[in-house]
Amino acid sequence: AKQLADDEAALAEAHDGADIVYFSGITMAILAPRARGRLIKAIVRARDAGARVLFDPNLRPTLWTSPPIMASTLTVAASIADLVLPTHSDEAPLFGDASTTATAQRYLDLGVEEVAVKNGAEPAVVATRTEAHTVAAPSGKVVDATGAGDSFNGAYLAARLRGEPPDSAASAAHRVAGIVIGQPGALVDPALLRA
Repeated sequence: AKQLADDEAALAEAHDGADIVYFSGITMAILAPRARGRLIKAIVRARDAGARVLFDPNLRPTLWTSPPIMASTLTVAASIADLVLPTHSDEAPLFGDASTTATAQRYLDLGVEEVAVKNGAEPAVVATRTEAHTVAAPSGKVVDATGAGDSFNGAYLAARLRGEPPDSAASAAHRVAGIVIGQPGALVDPALLRA
């Protein structure tokens, strides 16, 4: 994974004809600085060719050399995305966001078209340039929070790709994440998700 942007031809081929490009802050963190630049350029080329770009900042401070480098790199990465899926509790200490709405607005101000801000058991905020919704998370027992953000993201994206509006997609995402955190480990029986 640390070498995914070392071969520019292979990187371009991997994005060729893509409908969607999904990447995360962890990807950016593990790459060398020049490789980050190559990845950003490849994603911009894919976006210019018609791909939709989705980004989860997925802040992991221990993977970065410093908070300023993390903040600036993630800001650049988000600025090329159409949809960003941040987690407010991760973002607030780094960027100073006072609320989930502030987190969403910071990304909208970068030119992002849609933001779905996760906030653990608290309501999520989904926002576009024309509307914003606060979507409550269902209550339930937390057995293991592993995979909560990824399951939210997957369910949210699946719902949006089916044409559901952002608030309905966030409700579906909360439901799936709630099922995942109610089970040990990040993998759950798919039958639980269809219930």
